[in-house]
Amino acid sequence: MRLAPVVLCALAACDQSAPPPEVKFELDPDATFNVAAEPPPAAVGDLLMITNNFDDSVSYVDLGLVPPAEIARVPVGFNPVEREGPHHLSLSHDQQSVWVGISNFVPNSGSGPHGSHGAGTADGHALQIRVADGVQIADVRVDRNPGDIRMSPDGSKLLMSHFDLLRVTSATPTTPIEDLNSRLAIIDPATATRLAMVSICPAAHGIAIAPDSKTAYVACYDDRIAIVDLETYAAHTVNVLPIPGTIANPACQPYALTISPDGATVWVGCFISGELRAYDTASDSMIAGRSVDLGSAALFGSYLDADTLVVPSQGPDKLWWIDAATGDVKASLAFDVAQCDRPHVVRPASDGQRLAVVCEGDRVTPGTLVIVDRTSKLVTDVVPVGRFPDDIALRPKP
Repeated sequence: MRLAPVVLCALAACDQSAPPPEVKFELDPDATFNVAAEPPPAAVGDLLMITNNFDDSVSYVDLGLVPPAEIARVPVGFNPVEREGPHHLSLSHDQQSVWVGISNFVPNSGSGPHGSHGAGTADGHALQIRVADGVQIADVRVDRNPGDIRMSPDGSKLLMSHFDLLRVTSATPTTPIEDLNSRLAIIDPATATRLAMVSICPAAHGIAIAPDSKTAYVACYDDRIAIVDLETYAAHTVNVLPIPGTIANPACQPYALTISPDGATVWVGCFISGELRAYDTASDSMIAGRSVDLGSAALFGSYLDADTLVVPSQGPDKLWWIDAATGDVKASLAFDVAQCDRPHVVRPASDGQRLAVVCEGDRVTPGTLVIVDRTSKLVTDVVPVGRFPDDIALRPKP
């Protein structure tokens, strides 16, 4: 029996010095647990879809109701008895489906039939969920612990980063530097197939895509950002700090990115230092002197117009209005922890007046969606959602 592999190799004329081929397989959607008890009701206003990381669900919130309310909670994932960690989501170009990242990273939950689920050691997935009825219609397998997931503006590519810290923590002094890199998954959403897996940098997370859909920018754990050409798949990195930290001790730890409407500037949110730092896409370099010290972890922001950037931060929990041209702080809102504990992402509603902020909560009890009035800069509504919500996909009202 020990000769069988040699015989098979000889018959196949294989090269034993070559690395083993990557295993590629997908799951049959019919074999998964992903159907809501009944189709969600149609929204009358903006529909906000929110990933609940610790509930394996997506909340549907209707901004057209008075007050705004959760109208459905759609289950996502493959197995109802394991927590699989839906992390971030992105609306399809035709707005008929939403792509959800399955991270398989839910701390203290890795005790199900597969054991490793929850520890971030199992491969992740990008699931395509039909908005109208919550049914899964496609699945693409990716690397372990997916981070961010974003659709290109032209709808031609879906990108997924991988916050794979296990590659870093399991490294030895002799591990080659390139082996620490995570990969950027580039997916064709029309066929639900992987186009490329591009090695970029360690523990990549936040993604921003240029308005022309030709370039992606990705936050890297080790004080860099990666720039990826989405036509050739060539990639390089740029240091975020003049004197960056190390992979073992980053000084900034880039986590979230926010790109300007014209694609000229990418703001890098630092999770450790609490800074926002600006990258100029034309010169492929950081902009000296344009940074904002928020004093707390900077997360996923949005532009309200060409001149104003709004960004949430954690510890203390605030929402910041920033002059995008100068980096000056225009205003801030300190959240009441009873309304918003650990804001993660902010998105403007289609009316331009309301700002939707997802708040993680304590990850034990339900998190919240809070609505902030752009003019008064006050919270007007609080909507309970699932446990550990972490992202928003907004479909404008019909």
